Amino acid sequence: MDDGPGICRTESTVSELSSVFFSQIHPKPLPPISPCLVCSAIGGGRGGTGGDERGEPHERGCTGQPDVFVNPFQFEISYECLVPLEDDLEWKLIYVGSAEDENYDQQLESVLVGPVNVGTYCFVLQADPPDPSKIREEDIIGVTVLLLTCSYMGQEFIRVGYYVNNDYDDEQLREEPPAKLLIDRVQRNILTDKPRVTKFPINFHPETSAGAGQQQQPQSASPENHANEGNKPNTDL
Repeated sequence: MDDGPGICRTESTVSELSSVFFSQIHPKPLPPISPCLVCSAIGGGRGGTGGDERGEPHERGCTGQPDVFVNPFQFEISYECLVPLEDDLEWKLIYVGSAEDENYDQQLESVLVGPVNVGTYCFVLQADPPDPSKIREEDIIGVTVLLLTCSYMGQEFIRVGYYVNNDYDDEQLREEPPAKLLIDRVQRNILTDKPRVTKFPINFHPETSAGAGQQQQPQSASPENHANEGNKPNTDL
């Protein structure tokens, strides 16, 4: 196996995401992500989840759940490359701060991983928690979404959404919430066993195609509807 990939942070804005993401989606059969790259495991939340050869995530075990809201996130990510790629992969972790307004979304981390030669790779993506001061108090308690995405040459080819339930760690606080939010008493519970996956067929070698830069419509398996407007997955609202 090749040496581990190099990782560096990037400066970029939060992806433009649509405002509706709790729609009911019907799973559909999926083709492989690409003939040359297969994500074999995508993990989440101070632990990890595994996946099969087609990139379908499945639970492998997650520790530290539930966790304190203000603790960092850790995702164990492994993937297999079948053909060398000339450019880096870009992984992003995004916290959805509001179902109605994408301006409250926070990009928690963005890293470039490369070089990507033939072989299997594994690394841990760690990210700071969302800044609660940038989220409306009424949106902190309750269910939201955490998005893990991967792109190649500006083309997003997989997005994994995890539902996150935030609530107080004490039953009395849950029954009688204080007037002022106690952020240090809020805990998060990531539903790592129920990821919502969206896959986007892309061109991994745009220099060989006259249609470079034109991304196809994605096919989805219970995807999050929190998607780029130009690449919305098929939904059944």
